[in-house]
Amino acid sequence: MYSTLKTIRFARGILWLTAVGVLAYFALRSSPNLSEIGWLPETVTHWADRHGVLRNLPAFGLLYLVGLVTFGIGRAWWVCGLVCLVAVVLESGQLLIASRTFDWDDIFFSWAGVLIVHLPLCLMRRLWSSSTVDAGP
Repeated sequence: MYSTLKTIRFARGILWLTAVGVLAYFALRSSPNLSEIGWLPETVTHWADRHGVLRNLPAFGLLYLVGLVTFGIGRAWWVCGLVCLVAVVLESGQLLIASRTFDWDDIFFSWAGVLIVHLPLCLMRRLWSSSTVDAGP
């Protein structure tokens, strides 16, 4: 039983690191154009390249969900902060790349993507927990 839990935690950790790594790959490339990446579906790259900073909404919303799977729903606020920190670190990393620039809009839309997923989730958890507190006979 203990080794199974350890394996599950390890797999979740790998999932988290992979998700952060993929985002880092996209954020820290010399070009922000995703259409230059041949293995991504054309519909995804076309949408992402046309919508600029809006592409951060689904990317960081999804990273937040991966964080919840990794660290647990009970740590939702902690995961929210962690993913927002990842957004700042990745955007700041672009300062080291000559062809890229730091953009506050990217950080704003990254945080918005996290909150778009986080706030309804917290509301649903609160409503669910308040409706099950007093089931009564």
